[in-house]
Amino acid sequence: MKLNTLTLIVAMLLMAVGLAVAGKPVEATAVAEKAKFSFAKDYSWVIGELVHRNLEGGFWQIRFIPAGTPAAKANKHRGKFVLGNPAQLKGYKSGDIVKITGGVSPNQMSIWMAGTIYKLKTVQRVGAAAVKPAPPAKLTAAQLAKLKKLLADLGSDDFKTRE
Repeated sequence: MKLNTLTLIVAMLLMAVGLAVAGKPVEATAVAEKAKFSFAKDYSWVIGELVHRNLEGGFWQIRFIPAGTPAAKANKHRGKFVLGNPAQLKGYKSGDIVKITGGVSPNQMSIWMAGTIYKLKTVQRVGAAAVKPAPPAKLTAAQLAKLKKLLADLGSDDFKTRE
């Protein structure tokens, strides 16, 4: 049996016992991705990803619907707002996940011709730009025994388990 086939079988076994790559359950990853983008119907609050643009003197945007999706294309603001250069964003970086409050500015004239202007009231970080990956999952003794049995049944000498 080739090592690639064995690797695939081991990965399938790990998924079958409720583990996923890097120790993150698939359900938790999906929930986290969904929570990354959200907004009130009236845009009084928005949760999204900060993006700093170095155009036109530099300015901030918040993306509250994933770029390039049908939802972003259908949204009248294209899923993003221009925040300008407010003092509240000092210390933040592109990729930070934040919740902001405020509203669509009645004055849409600005030097930042990149979308709808949002008048920012408050900002709160809800996620960091660079999230450390979760440590690898550890198998229970029962799961390790099942894996060893499966490998023994396959007769593979290419794969050695570590205790």
